[in-house]
Amino acid sequence: MEGSSVIKQGGIFSSTTVNYVIETQPMGWKVQRTYADCLWLREQLLKFFPGFVVPPLSKKGAKNETDTKSINKRSLWLQQFFSELQRDKTLRSSDVFYCFFSLPQKPQFESRKKEMTKWPAPKSLLDLKHLTGKVQIGMSERKLKLAKNVNSYTLSCQSLYSQLLVATDSTTKVMMLLSDSLARNADLYKQFALLHAGVEVRLRCECNARDVERGNGRLVHHNEGSQRLVKRDILQTGIRYAGQDGRVLPILC
Repeated sequence: MEGSSVIKQGGIFSSTTVNYVIETQPMGWKVQRTYADCLWLREQLLKFFPGFVVPPLSKKGAKNETDTKSINKRSLWLQQFFSELQRDKTLRSSDVFYCFFSLPQKPQFESRKKEMTKWPAPKSLLDLKHLTGKVQIGMSERKLKLAKNVNSYTLSCQSLYSQLLVATDSTTKVMMLLSDSLARNADLYKQFALLHAGVEVRLRCECNARDVERGNGRLVHHNEGSQRLVKRDILQTGIRYAGQDGRVLPILC
């Protein structure tokens, strides 16, 4: 690629612009592009080819640099930039690259440029915009080994994740069964507690009725061979103690 520059003087309502003449051999392409067009080319290559090494290019400053020194400096930058792009087979086979270097007519290039700017960024290799229909990716042995290890690790994690899902599903079912069993046991316990309370009340009532009929309001307690009377409220306890040979035996009424 060879390049030169052409200065286009501005009028009353336009500023002076610098067009860089770019010749591409052996295709015989010759176009004129501004520095802003070159920045657009790099921006589109970065968007359509994520992960590829696109050569750097300094941003355009706010000042319109049209002096000879600035133009020569930018010409060297662009020459190096285009040379680096040409070395990459994938980048130079892209639609953006072809559009930038092959369309000599300014209106045609601007229309195509506007259209390409609206293209969405690719989500897979199949979405990459290129002419040959193939994408070449170069990888070193170290990177290739790392990629294989990452792929194996990802596959093993997927297997473990599937097993974890199955175990989680089984655990959830067991916990639901356990929850239902605990709920049923709680209901049975409530019923048992109510039944026990009813039986206890009934026994107390029967015991109180017999004691009232006998007129017995005292309980006998034998301790260490001596007898002493201990008053018990039969209506509260419903239990009588009968001492025999110095022992105390609880007897339900």
